[in-house]
Amino acid sequence: MTNDEYEKLLAYLLKNKKAFKLYDTVVKSVSGKTSVNRDVKEYLFPESYSPITSKQAAKYNETIKKEEIDSKTGKAKLKNLISTRGTKEAENSSVTGFKANFGELRDVGLILECTPQLEPDGVTVSIDQATQLIALQGWREYNKDHAIKMPLLRSLTQETRQILLMGTTRITACLFDPSLKLSSSLFTAKQASNENCILMFTSILNKPQKGAVAAVQEGHIHYSQIKMEMPESVFSKLKFNQGKYLSEDSVKLLMKECTLNKEVIVTSINKGISINGNTSITRNVLEAYLPEGYKAFNINNENVNLPIFEDPLDIGSIYEMTPQIDPEGVYVEAELKPSNYSLNSWTQNGSPVIDSKSLDTRIKIKNGEVFLLNSKLKQSGFSPKNNKIVLSLFYMELI
Repeated sequence: MTNDEYEKLLAYLLKNKKAFKLYDTVVKSVSGKTSVNRDVKEYLFPESYSPITSKQAAKYNETIKKEEIDSKTGKAKLKNLISTRGTKEAENSSVTGFKANFGELRDVGLILECTPQLEPDGVTVSIDQATQLIALQGWREYNKDHAIKMPLLRSLTQETRQILLMGTTRITACLFDPSLKLSSSLFTAKQASNENCILMFTSILNKPQKGAVAAVQEGHIHYSQIKMEMPESVFSKLKFNQGKYLSEDSVKLLMKECTLNKEVIVTSINKGISINGNTSITRNVLEAYLPEGYKAFNINNENVNLPIFEDPLDIGSIYEMTPQIDPEGVYVEAELKPSNYSLNSWTQNGSPVIDSKSLDTRIKIKNGEVFLLNSKLKQSGFSPKNNKIVLSLFYMELI
């Protein structure tokens, strides 16, 4: 879209309270030079905890001995001259509490890194772009009495490369992942609405000179991965073949079911853009410190377990895609490496249970076709009527 169209769209959304701006950042850079823009607050977060020890003071009696000469024998002897009462430190120390160990300053906010390169035609710009949007989502409390808690950081990042015509705007990423809210609810942190969708735009504000002719843009790939849940009855009606293209009729029927059937639910959408041969990486995760073990301490005759933390884990989705276009522009071979991590539950001893799903494959897909990556049965209770089919669909289009 043009920048004017983008401004009108944004004004409409803001006016009708259908959206709000997270950030609006303008970056200026010379062709071929990297510009890094940071709009952040720096925080010191605890990375681990350690015990606070104190040596107890114990009372004791001290006897001062002095050497004297016996008047009768003339021999020297030791005599208890003075007995005093004082204090000294006990050999064994006791734990009285815990202290937080802080790491390096952590950026919370927006970091935008881009390297623009003006193409020979003078009206198109190739951009290597790395965007990081990090927000403090909440805290996970492990022990309220001893103030042991760890931060939960929502992290949206994207690394990609694209080419834009001067004076135009493009949606760089679209992230919708309500499963992140469902998994993070186990952290007892305040969460945003599970219907939120994050859009990232990239604009080239400079307008081309009059009379300039843009070169033909080739090699841009718009891709989408959509995850859905539906009853088995709907899945059988669609007649999907796993690992196959969806027929045009199947796609139309699927769209109809998404619109009319309340039992058909879209659980996540990951959209992005890349160019031929370039790897695009998108992360939509919650960075969480999870205990890898516990160490027991006795505080005032009470057993307290101190959680042992290492590096934070990504809870959410990470999507990596590298497309290769055939010379005729009909097919695209794509290396796909999607992965999803969710916090399922906690065991009785306080250990986290992580659900990990990942795929590393290469597919060959027609331009504009929908491809069924995989499907699986999700059982719910003892009634087969409550069972759901979980689908992972992939769509790719040359632009």
